[in-house]
Amino acid sequence: MYLPEFLEALEAAKPAEYLVAKEFAARNPEWIVENVGEEREYFHKGDIKITNKNSGEVRFIEVKNDSRIAETQRVLCEVYVSYRFEDYIEEGCMFRDYDIYAIVSESERKIYYIDFKKLKEFYKMGEYKEIPHRAETTYCYLVDLRQVASKGALMGITSY
Repeated sequence: MYLPEFLEALEAAKPAEYLVAKEFAARNPEWIVENVGEEREYFHKGDIKITNKNSGEVRFIEVKNDSRIAETQRVLCEVYVSYRFEDYIEEGCMFRDYDIYAIVSESERKIYYIDFKKLKEFYKMGEYKEIPHRAETTYCYLVDLRQVASKGALMGITSY
């Protein structure tokens, strides 16, 4: 089940996905980069499939466009989403199988790359929050970027 607000969010995320694909490909010529965000078989794996040209290793990047990370210096780790106009609760991104979590900060013109599997090990150490929106409520943990770095999960930050 996909509510209109969810579908709108997917459409709004596409520019960030294309940006990350372009920037990653430009900086990592040893990887083949494919946008797979619209392919149903990859919904729980990520928006971008990367394949190492030499080893054949395949990894997936999930892209989030976060308008607040520059201000808060915290990573939003979504656990559940409850939809107001439906009796429906959906598991958030922390239940997915991403390899890399790429967070786009347009105001800073930066992309934060986070090892998602490592993040899953400690995200509950962050501050728990319920964030109400127009059509849904997000239940999440906010994890400080310094903690992400100190736990070895921050893979890098690129400017664009």
